[in-house]
Amino acid sequence: MSIQRISSNDLSDISQTMLLTLYMRSLESQRTDGMISHPLYQEMVSQIDYDFSKWDNYEDLQAYLAVRTLLFDQLINEFIADNPNGCVCNIASGLGIGFTLAENSNVTWLDIDLPPVIQLRQKLIGNKKNVHAIACSVWDFDWINHIAKDTPLLIVIEGLLLYFEEADVKRLFLSLIDRLPS
Repeated sequence: MSIQRISSNDLSDISQTMLLTLYMRSLESQRTDGMISHPLYQEMVSQIDYDFSKWDNYEDLQAYLAVRTLLFDQLINEFIADNPNGCVCNIASGLGIGFTLAENSNVTWLDIDLPPVIQLRQKLIGNKKNVHAIACSVWDFDWINHIAKDTPLLIVIEGLLLYFEEADVKRLFLSLIDRLPS
């Protein structure tokens, strides 16, 4: 009996870059001396109908993404330790699993991404305690209204900004500053 794999056909070219990131993390996670390790990476790769093999020889990128994951996880862990009732807002969350760092806390986790990405996340990961998915473009800015104005906040943006012009990035940060005065 074959397992029905989840289609990735609805993803735009930019959204598909999250599959590269996921795959590199999965490969690193399989190494006995890997810098990162989480079974969820392999589980997700095995469920997605996509030709990941085209990225089999990107060892430098694999190492870079593992280090990036370690650094972001460290920052998130420090924030959670200092703000156990805070909010982590993961902009363009892709298939990141940073939310697993907050499972045993009162931290609210917001995953912001395009609707096809959020739909894929839901199929792969399902619902998790304290994790709220918001399906929209980051440039919609209405998602900012979901963030409590009086709660300590960590904004995580891993791989999004390199795709946009400086003026767009500035507009994003000015919108955050304007709507979240604390």
